[in-house]
Amino acid sequence: VGDELLVHFRNELPEPTTIHWHGLRVPAAMDGTMAMQEPIPSGGSFEYRFVLKDAGLYWFHPHVRSDEQVERGLYGVILVRGDSEPELGAERVLVLDDVLLNSDGSLVDSSQMGSMMEMTGRQGNVLLANGVPDAVLDLKPGERVRLRVVNTANARYFNLTFGGRTMTLVGVDGGLLERPRQLERILL
Repeated sequence: VGDELLVHFRNELPEPTTIHWHGLRVPAAMDGTMAMQEPIPSGGSFEYRFVLKDAGLYWFHPHVRSDEQVERGLYGVILVRGDSEPELGAERVLVLDDVLLNSDGSLVDSSQMGSMMEMTGRQGNVLLANGVPDAVLDLKPGERVRLRVVNTANARYFNLTFGGRTMTLVGVDGGLLERPRQLERILL
């Protein structure tokens, strides 16, 4: 918190794009949405610069043809640490997503899905954790791990459980909770 983020962005896609900083409080000119920023043309560049104001795990993605560009993996996460974060042992970041694939493993073309897809979203037929299908999180018995989880899927809810074991929820999108809560499942 308080650091300045500076990104020298160069668009090497064959089409325009932007970066939208999902959840971060940024100046309007840095927002990356079509209402606030002109798309960066192919071969063009842009300098994103802003101060990170809030602790948390955020994700960034394009807001130009996002149905196609995000589906192809153009997104990432940014972890902003604050001064008052609890010490909870080892830490892992999990990025949950789904993709819709044809039987040959290729991405389903968004044009095949109709114009409503971007408004209503789509649920993919392959689940991903950190870009890996059928991912496994190896933990040692009794190991205490802070999982920072973001759902980047555009229509899917993820219901996280750990075989009936209790989890301690310490924060949500808005930051740390006033006090931790014990749960057996978390819906993202």
